[in-house]
Amino acid sequence: MSCMPYYATDENTALIPSEPAIRRRVESGVASLLAALGHTEVAIPTMQSYDPEAPAPIREMMDAGYKLVGPGAEVVVLRHDLTEAAAAIAQGELASSPRPLKLFYSGTVFRPPHPAEWSIATSPWERGAIETQQLGAEIFGGQGRSTDVAAAVALARCLSITGISDFQIRIGHMGALEAVTDVLELNVPGKVQLGSALLRHDMVAVSRMIAASSVHGSDCELIRNMLFFPSGDSALADAHALARLDQSGRLHEAIRDIHAVLAGLACCDMRDHAVVDLGLVRRLAYYTGTVFEAFTPGCPAPIAGGGRYDGLLRLMGSSEPAVGFAVELDRIVGICTKATAQSRNGGMSR
Repeated sequence: MSCMPYYATDENTALIPSEPAIRRRVESGVASLLAALGHTEVAIPTMQSYDPEAPAPIREMMDAGYKLVGPGAEVVVLRHDLTEAAAAIAQGELASSPRPLKLFYSGTVFRPPHPAEWSIATSPWERGAIETQQLGAEIFGGQGRSTDVAAAVALARCLSITGISDFQIRIGHMGALEAVTDVLELNVPGKVQLGSALLRHDMVAVSRMIAASSVHGSDCELIRNMLFFPSGDSALADAHALARLDQSGRLHEAIRDIHAVLAGLACCDMRDHAVVDLGLVRRLAYYTGTVFEAFTPGCPAPIAGGGRYDGLLRLMGSSEPAVGFAVELDRIVGICTKATAQSRNGGMSR
């Protein structure tokens, strides 16, 4: 099934809901659900001033974004990341608001596709897309694993009302990956190389890095089993067995965090939609804990993603914890549009 919008061209055109109508339905439904869950809607500015003194990770995102020069020769950046913009609002005009602070928003993100994602682009058009629409939700200031659970449950519920019934949420943890890199005794360039290989799904490169490490025998097999696209929760058992080599305790902590999220999803009858994936890497580098991405058959690119990103708040001068997610409206609307068209045409793909 293609993720691109379907445009009907036959005599039944009037019977097929248009893509804009489906977009309004999906966006309205998700927004209503998030409001019912206690999230307040905020508007995200389209542009922000370019700050050459910003912390390196934030400046790197700005450098990768599209820039405009204002009438006074000032440089502005088209919004490249809605999460960072929402965090700025939470730390700015909403800094004195009671916590936990639950926000949601909808907007367009302007950024070129990352080369690592070209292999999962669903069309030549998507490879060249520079703007995509997202709808996201964030929780600032929530303590403990309960906010991770709340975010994962909210994501599952949002996806369930879009009209896509067959979806899977893959759940990973940055702490688990950090513990694995320590066990492999990777230096900073090696850690970057491993993360890049996992992002590209280049498991040949990952396997070579594991084989070249000081870890041998059954422990190498445990690491491979953890990172190589597990089909169930066996990755947690392998992580538990490997935890004896992790002096930091991060692996045990990651296992507990993931178990809490799985239990939360089970309580709302969403457990069947979740799969543990300890090789999951998010494109943006500010995630610090539980991470997740959602997929649906026929669309190799994620339809949603998010996780805990305390690291971003620390870069912005705050010790406040934060977790959230964003759904990819363009992909979801494309899937729903095509599915509606196919059902009206007796299941025939066009």
